[in-house]
Amino acid sequence: MNNHDCVLSCTRVNYPSDYIYLIERTKSRPPVNVYLSDSYDFGLAEYLGRPPLLGRGDFILIARPEACWDFSLVERAWLDGIGIGGIAKLMGALNRERIWEYVPPEKSKQSVT
Repeated sequence: MNNHDCVLSCTRVNYPSDYIYLIERTKSRPPVNVYLSDSYDFGLAEYLGRPPLLGRGDFILIARPEACWDFSLVERAWLDGIGIGGIAKLMGALNRERIWEYVPPEKSKQSVT
């Protein structure tokens, strides 16, 4: 994380039983709390049960590449001003002032011949 050009520092927040990191960013961008979830199926219950430390301008990182979550949850998080997604989305979102507004570019589809 410290090699990202928008990151000044990344430190673990002392928060019981959860993995939360505070990312200080460059260019006067606000800091971001990043909550790491290792849930296989991140649903509304997990979202509502997130640590109360997380709020507008923060990010929920779904750490398992095989994990799933639905669009309605992403939309709900967007309305709350919270980003949600995998590591690629977090890395792109760190460049935005309003981290929850980041939408990753669509992956190009390769044809099988």
